[in-house]
Amino acid sequence: MIKDSSVGRIAIIAAMVPEAINIANRSVNAESWIDRSWLLPLALINLWILIVVATYSNKFEPDSKQIISPNNLLTN
Repeated sequence: MIKDSSVGRIAIIAAMVPEAINIANRSVNAESWIDRSWLLPLALINLWILIVVATYSNKFEPDSKQIISPNNLLTN
């Protein structure tokens, strides 16, 4: 079963992968160094965001034991 946050993460990854490929292709095929100087960092930032979203976003979801509620306060 897929959680709600996993669906959003998958959607972001699916949208960013073609964009990252497009920016990388544009930076490789750029004719001037001025175009490469801003396309390459943009591609690297896009890749970094893609990696962070794909790997670390599920670690920020609250665990049932971390949620503060009267029941958890009484049992712990």
